[in-house]
Formats: sequence, C-alpha cells, structure tokens
Amino acid sequence: EGNTDSTTLDITVDPVNDVVANPETESTDEDVTLTGTVITNDTDEDGDTLTVDSATVDVDGSGTPVTLVLGTATALTATD
Repeated sequence: EGNTDSTTLDITVDPVNDVVANPETESTDEDVTLTGTVITNDTDEDGDTLTVDSATVDVDGSGTPVTLVLGTATALTATD
C-alpha cells in the first residue's frame, strides 16, 4: 500500500477541418474508476460537432497500445 504509478495517455486527432485538439491529463488511484471526456476543451474552426472515432491507451508505458471500445467501460490492467 502507499505505492503509486502513472502512465501517459496520448490521443491523436488527425487534422480534418482544422480541429484544434488540446491535451488531456487524467489520473486515478489504483482500483478507482476513472471516467472523463477527451474533447471538452477542443475546438473546430468551422463550428462542427466533435466526436471521437477511436482511442488507444498505453497502459504500462511499454509502447504497446490497447484499443478502447468507445462508450464501454474498459478495465485496464498493468503488470506490477
């Protein structure tokens, strides 16, 4: 107990219609559910509604991405 760990979540938005994607940082303690949105602070020059098409996360910093199923709770487990 008392140990902490962190990982980096990189989100890539391919430029179509000049979307400005700003970085998001989310963190939580072990065994605590993390929810959030990744487009709240992003903008589209044309005023179009923004949506997320896909998302991946590098759970343990190994460089191996895990594809997330959008709209579905996903348990991410990093090896100790």
